[in-house]
Amino acid sequence: MRNGVADWDAWVRLAADHRAVTVSEPVAIYTLPRPRSGQMSSNPAKMALLGPELHRTWLETIPRARQAPAAQREHSLGAYRDWVTDWLYGHMSRALNEGNPAMARECWQSLLKVNPRFALRRRTVTLALRSLRNSGAGPIAART
Repeated sequence: MRNGVADWDAWVRLAADHRAVTVSEPVAIYTLPRPRSGQMSSNPAKMALLGPELHRTWLETIPRARQAPAAQREHSLGAYRDWVTDWLYGHMSRALNEGNPAMARECWQSLLKVNPRFALRRRTVTLALRSLRNSGAGPIAART
C-alpha cells in the first residue's frame, strides 16, 4: 500500500468486513498535519492523486462493491471525484489565503488531473486568481 493512504485503506477494508457504528462522544484525538511535517496527509495534492486509484481498487476487490451494478460503481467514482474536487479546491483557496502559493500550485495541478473540466471553468479560475491577487503572493505558474 502506498504511503499516506494505508490508514484510509485499512478503515475501508475493516468496514467492508465488519459492522461499523457511530457514537456521539469523542473516542480519538485527531491532530491536523503541519505543512512541513513530512506526513502524506500534510500534502493534499499528492493524496488527491492517490485516492482515485485506491477507490478503483476497492471497487474491484471488496466483494460487496464488486457485486454492485456497473452504474452504481460509476456513480461512486463520480461522487468521489466530486468530493476530491471540492476538497482540493478548498485546500488551494486556503493555501492562497495563508500566503502559500507553492501548495496552491500543487493543489491546482492535482485538480487539473482529477477534474480538468471543473478546474478550467471560468468561475473556478476567476476565484483562484482573485484569491491569489488578494494573497499578494504573485503568479503560480507551473514549474518547467
